[in-house]
Amino acid sequence: MTSSYWKDRTNLWLWAIALLNVVLHMAFHANLEFHRDELLYFSLGLHPDFGSATVPPLIGWVAFLIQSVFGYSLFAVKLLPAVLSGALVLLTARLAKELNGGPYAQILVAIVIIFTPFALRTFHLFQPVHLDLLFWTLMLFYSIRYVNTEQDRFLVYLGVVAGFGMLNKYLIALLIAARSGIYSAYQIRQRPRGKLRTCLVPC
Repeated sequence: MTSSYWKDRTNLWLWAIALLNVVLHMAFHANLEFHRDELLYFSLGLHPDFGSATVPPLIGWVAFLIQSVFGYSLFAVKLLPAVLSGALVLLTARLAKELNGGPYAQILVAIVIIFTPFALRTFHLFQPVHLDLLFWTLMLFYSIRYVNTEQDRFLVYLGVVAGFGMLNKYLIALLIAARSGIYSAYQIRQRPRGKLRTCLVPC
């Protein structure tokens, strides 16, 4: 990040909102005991493997890393979801900017993300869902970046995110398939009529 990035007041506001989201989640992290799903997924970190009967391996690997640093505690369980809640605020604001949203739109979407019910619950629990939500949003962001810039490096980023997403939950395969279909249709629409006819009805 360059110095000009931090001179932009909008970016400062967005980081403040993201930090507020993290603080809000951690401020109430001890209100409830472990959720039964958290015990399941966090326990996968005790014996990390290349997958289990219930989920792909990424959540177990993440749990192993967290336990290695912070131990097995309620704070450790709640920390990563809270941090990722702040990351999602910044990412959705950047997505709004990529869609030509101005400062007002970026700040508005950042605030909305904090108080959206699904986000309040998702980022309070240690489950594959909070990672899944981040990967889906990243895929949408890089898809739009590629369409806007036509830089091939964003296709590489898409592949990396899709790979990690599949290691987390197989549900992201639906987004991968939908994105591929949409992009194919977009490419066809960009072709001149003569080339389109040649493409669809080869001689």
